[in-house]
Amino acid sequence: MHYHRKEDNQRIISGPMEHADDHSSGTPNKVQVVIWGAFTVLAQSLVHSDQYGLVNVPGDQPGAPPFPFGYPFLLAPFVLLFPDNLDAMKTLSLIATLLNATLLFWGWHWFSRRSHWWGIAVVGLYVLSPLTVAHTRMVMSESVFTTFCLATMLLAEQAARRRQNRWWSLLMSVMLTFVAFTRTVGLVLVITVFAYLLFRIGKRVWKELVLIVVMMILLVGVVVGTTPVQPSGLLPLRYLRETNASFLIGLGAGITSTDPSDLLPSEYLKEDETLTSRERLNIGALLEDFLVDGAKRHIGQDLRQAVLPVGGGAREQALAERMGIPSLPILVGFLTFGLIALGYSRWFAKEGLSVFNLFAILYFGALLLWNWIGPRLLYPIQPQLHLGFLLGLEAILIGITSVGNRDTLLKFGKMMLASAVLVLWLLSVRKSLEIADSRLHVGDLQARTKWLKANTTLSDIIMTEQPTLDFLYSNRRTIYQPDSLVSATELEDYMVKHEVDYILIAPQLQWQPSYVPSYGDRTIRFLPLIADLVSESRITRVYSSER
Repeated sequence: MHYHRKEDNQRIISGPMEHADDHSSGTPNKVQVVIWGAFTVLAQSLVHSDQYGLVNVPGDQPGAPPFPFGYPFLLAPFVLLFPDNLDAMKTLSLIATLLNATLLFWGWHWFSRRSHWWGIAVVGLYVLSPLTVAHTRMVMSESVFTTFCLATMLLAEQAARRRQNRWWSLLMSVMLTFVAFTRTVGLVLVITVFAYLLFRIGKRVWKELVLIVVMMILLVGVVVGTTPVQPSGLLPLRYLRETNASFLIGLGAGITSTDPSDLLPSEYLKEDETLTSRERLNIGALLEDFLVDGAKRHIGQDLRQAVLPVGGGAREQALAERMGIPSLPILVGFLTFGLIALGYSRWFAKEGLSVFNLFAILYFGALLLWNWIGPRLLYPIQPQLHLGFLLGLEAILIGITSVGNRDTLLKFGKMMLASAVLVLWLLSVRKSLEIADSRLHVGDLQARTKWLKANTTLSDIIMTEQPTLDFLYSNRRTIYQPDSLVSATELEDYMVKHEVDYILIAPQLQWQPSYVPSYGDRTIRFLPLIADLVSESRITRVYSSER
């Protein structure tokens, strides 16, 4: 619904959005749709504002940026060239995916000593992966971040083998800058590269590393000096205010003895308020949720989904329960992890330490400090996971064929491995072809604000549950619909304070196997307040659609 604030203090309401009956590309879930909206708004701020941030927020100051500037910086040209075509920005993900395949194939000898046949297998698994295919149709940073990671690791191996050219330091500084400021977890690769080069080359590389750091600082300075990016927006400290960062918040509070009660959920705090800040931390709960339960979920489910293009869904779970083995899916996940671990051990034994195999381990370890669901964050280390899985599978086949005529069975083992790769390719293609239209899962986002865009002015302010998305499709400033209001009077005061002109009440943004529009809990709590204002003729419904 929409609320409009007039000079006579009347408000106007419109009703729920239409749901979709047409198609668009991609299959993002709710979190990815929200992230896409934020990235797009940040890119628009680089083009249309004098400050980097969430320009959908009313007022002279944009909202604090939730993400670093790297990815929005690359999206900005698409905003400038195609201002009315939000889908044009998906092109960047497709370009990055093709670059990743190119870097993996032509740079394979820098990443592994295995033959190029192994490179072809890994490139094929990466390109055909449902995770990869889905991201080529999304405005998400994973594919671009992977491009910078692969380029950085290739440059690092060139230096480790004394094969760098005279532009190496400049190229490395550019790559590391974008690695760090495309995704904050990219700092893991920065540390990995520096440690790896010190390990491989020794103290002789110190001057080179210092030069790289200086050039990175200069590059960031150029960005701050020539773009709307502000120094305060370089590191998205909003990360540390999210419940997903509870482990990091608790870790920081434990080290600094600061009070974490304003940032941590109650389940991570002891009830006795007489305790000191450090004593109030429920370290056991944090360790259990993040490093035990979280690791179990990521190892048993997410790694499997990133590597295997089959199973892991509701149908497999139902089948497992009918078989009387409800834990079968998680067991398959742990078996997959076991093959990857076995393959990794062979990788280290035969090829030694490389920045390519080391980064995947440190990256996954860093992710355990964050609360996340699904395989999306594993995207940047897909090639390493695929290679580790194939090496583990090869080890099993070698063991099977070690008894009998060695030459004959060895050839048979190679044929079996090649057949397994081919089957994985075909299963990936099949799974990728099943990727459905996002509107079948989350509804038609554009329909939420169709009436608003046609019947309101650019100066109107909209209160909504999804401010960034509704800003993109309506081109109207938006403000977040709070869940702290408990009375109609508070709602009216809030609208007056923030000069709200309309309130949009629409079905919740929730990924569903088959989209059925419904209100979320917050909206359901909000509706009685609206009804009170309507009954008092303080607001009026101006539009309603039940379709």
